[in-house]
Amino acid sequence: MEVLSEHLCQGWLEGYLLTGRHGMWSSYEAFAQVVDSMTTQHAKWLEQCRDYPWRRPLASLNVCSQVTLAQRPQWFQPPGNRVRDNALARRSEVIRVYYPPDSNCLLSVFDHCLRSAIT
Repeated sequence: MEVLSEHLCQGWLEGYLLTGRHGMWSSYEAFAQVVDSMTTQHAKWLEQCRDYPWRRPLASLNVCSQVTLAQRPQWFQPPGNRVRDNALARRSEVIRVYYPPDSNCLLSVFDHCLRSAIT
C-alpha cells in the first residue's frame, strides 16, 4: 500500500506487526523525520514489553531509509541525522541500525531484518 502520509504508514506497520506478521516501510530520509517521535515511542513501548515474560515475541519494525543523490551533500549534516541519532540512543535489543555497503549485503541485511523479532 502506498500513500503520501508517513504517520499513516508507520501506524499501519505497527498494527500489522501486532498481528504477528513481519513488514517493512520504506521512506526517504527527509520524510522519515516526520515519524521520528512515533518510532521513538514504539521503541520505548518495546523496552517496557521486555519486562513481561508472558508477552509473545513481536516482529521487528523495519524502516528502510533511502537517500537520493540530491540529498547526498546533507548526509552528514543536521537535521538529517536526527532520525539516526534517536535510533542509536535506544538499547540495541530494541533498535539496530544497518549500513549495507552494497546490494549483496543489503539483501542479507533485509533477510535478517524480516526474520528478526523483539523478545
